[in-house]
Amino acid sequence: MKRTVLALSAIFILLGSAAFAFQMRSGYYVGSGVSRSIIIENGFQPDLVIVKADTAAGEPVWRSSAMSGDSTAYFASAAANTTNAITSLNSNGFSLGTMAVVNSANVRYTWTAFSGSGGSDFKVGSYTGNGVDNTNLDILSFQPDILWIKSSGASTGCWRTSALGASDLTLFFSAANQAADYIQAFRPSGFQVGTNASVNSNTVTYYYVAFKNITGSATAGTYMGDGTDNRDITGLGFKPDLVFLKQGISGTARVGVMRNNQNYGDETHYFSATANALNFVQSLEADGFQIGSDAIVNTSGTREYFAAFAGVG
Repeated sequence: MKRTVLALSAIFILLGSAAFAFQMRSGYYVGSGVSRSIIIENGFQPDLVIVKADTAAGEPVWRSSAMSGDSTAYFASAAANTTNAITSLNSNGFSLGTMAVVNSANVRYTWTAFSGSGGSDFKVGSYTGNGVDNTNLDILSFQPDILWIKSSGASTGCWRTSALGASDLTLFFSAANQAADYIQAFRPSGFQVGTNASVNSNTVTYYYVAFKNITGSATAGTYMGDGTDNRDITGLGFKPDLVFLKQGISGTARVGVMRNNQNYGDETHYFSATANALNFVQSLEADGFQIGSDAIVNTSGTREYFAAFAGVG
């Protein structure tokens, strides 16, 4: 059975008063090959939109409110931002061009949208690289637990979570092992970057997305693979609606994967331009998610890292 558009709102209550956390919506549409707008119910104005082809091969792309003009970023490809994909973020949704990654005729696409940037738990933004090692970017109002960065130029996207601990290591959406000299550390109000071109070339513009762990809405975590099929990863404290998953250091570097609540059955998106596959993130569950036995998500003795997001209502 096809799933209808699902509305999700993450609300965080602090010290008895309502402090609104990021809000989240997800859904799907069928491409038409013609420029169009996707309306999100209740006048939802996104700060971040992620789109991925669901019934065909195609790399997921994302756009944030920090990107001006007609600009969309890739996750895994070492390619500059493109045009004619997510062409704008609107007061009630987002607009699409005709690029195949977002709008091929008769292809089903899933989308996830977040709003509330600038609060105490979620922010999108940009910075200009300076090429200096150990550069501190204190540009947030919180210490992030989940952060991804993409150059406006031809460099691959990278991400880091607090589950990596104090090590100077960063994960990639592409098929590359974690490495140093990218996102080097999280700070009380930002993060530190090294000199790698993916995060800090002089005069280059970089776009970032940052989240803080929030009880019931967002968390970063890790587990050790054991090769067992139908394995439940629990302890999140909520049912996730979106999960990013990437293997750490291994003999064979493997691409990251992503599953959201719009995927059918036992299907998972790749972060690369590859059609959905089975036996990865098999389902989203009440306190976590279930993984299969595929080496991408469950190589015995290899550490895996995840970021999970959810809403309520």
